[in-house]
Amino acid sequence: MKLVRQSVASVFGLLLTALLVSALAPKATRALAAALVQVTNTAANPVPVATVPVVPFGASLCVQAFTNIDCQPNTDRFSTPTTTPAGLPANWLVIDQVAGLCTSGASNSVVMTPGVTFGFPPANTTQTQFQPFYFFPVAPGAGEGNPPTVSVVESNVRIYVPSGDFVFGNLSVAPNGSDGRCTLTVTGHLE
Repeated sequence: MKLVRQSVASVFGLLLTALLVSALAPKATRALAAALVQVTNTAANPVPVATVPVVPFGASLCVQAFTNIDCQPNTDRFSTPTTTPAGLPANWLVIDQVAGLCTSGASNSVVMTPGVTFGFPPANTTQTQFQPFYFFPVAPGAGEGNPPTVSVVESNVRIYVPSGDFVFGNLSVAPNGSDGRCTLTVTGHLE
């Protein structure tokens, strides 16, 4: 009986040891591997980094509805650059912010909604293929309700425009037939 009891205790001890080793082995293995594969960077062995140059970009747009307040011809658009000032190729213009002022000569309350879109004129035509319009909210500014009505535009955005495309300004006004003009500043960077 004593021999059976010692045999069962030995088997139970081995089983308990095996369970402990199997439960602790993954953690021990990971700890051992982490100790063997520690990476340190020194001045002689620095971490390699690549800096992507951010090239700032800014342009102005003048957009109008009807002709009582005039913008100069072709100031409602600009072409996105295909190269940076350093001569590197630019793939995108990333518009980060659209800001500006809108005015109206109307004596009644005019709702103005400026926006931008982008596209390109296909070869041998003046028709432009547009991407979706992006409209921006306006906030009342000084002179609200008195001619001229002034509204402020300021929106943080993230609009990607392919290089070589045109960016066009747009202005919607209500009530229909009211005049309005917005001078917008488009800022961002080239990638």
